[in-house]
Amino acid sequence: MARTASLLLAACLVSQTHALSIATLQSSLRADPTAAQDWKALGKLLSDAGEFAEADLVFRAGAARCPECDELQHFERVAATFRGDDDGEPVACRAADFMSFAVPEPPAGLDSGRRVVHASKRPLVDKRACAELVAGAEAAAAARGWTTDRHAHAPTCDVPAHDLPPAAAAGARAVVRRILFPCATTLFPRLVDAARPPVVRDCFVIRYDADGDAPGFASLKPHVDESLVSFPVPLNERDEYD
Repeated sequence: MARTASLLLAACLVSQTHALSIATLQSSLRADPTAAQDWKALGKLLSDAGEFAEADLVFRAGAARCPECDELQHFERVAATFRGDDDGEPVACRAADFMSFAVPEPPAGLDSGRRVVHASKRPLVDKRACAELVAGAEAAAAARGWTTDRHAHAPTCDVPAHDLPPAAAAGARAVVRRILFPCATTLFPRLVDAARPPVVRDCFVIRYDADGDAPGFASLKPHVDESLVSFPVPLNERDEYD
């Protein structure tokens, strides 16, 4: 556990179980395309069915029609933060640079026991970029506060990437697009198509604190991310941990 506040960059990438409910919501939205609750419910149903790319399109369509709904606007802000292709050359990723582990119940579409958890043997992000993300998150939190209620299943104390100062937001975008995208295609070739970059479903800097009186949480309860692939990237120096 870190002796001081520990920050982590989390990036979640995304690619007729509820057919009747989905059809009902689609019909309702045709009648009233400004019904924010229906857009959110439809997107959630698609996410629960593992249709993450379709859910993302629904959330963003809802954001376009419901400008007053902050929950839907979040998805458009994330898309705007990571839109474009001017981040420089991607960083090469080799599977040999990672330790890989099998899990008893791998995600759908992967063989049973397939190694689906990977840990880099070396830092993926350099010290300067990490420090800039930490400083940006702390500056954003000083201005607006840390959010603690954005995730229903496992709330985190965090700052969304789209709320970071411009330079830090650009840094988060570069990390995700230049470093994590190549890692996703190398480590999960059956899930992520190298010819079609994944969609960033969410990206945020999380704060953890061992002290119960501090803003961050000491841990999160077990949960499943609503994304195809997730990358947690520690931002603290190793000597800041006990």
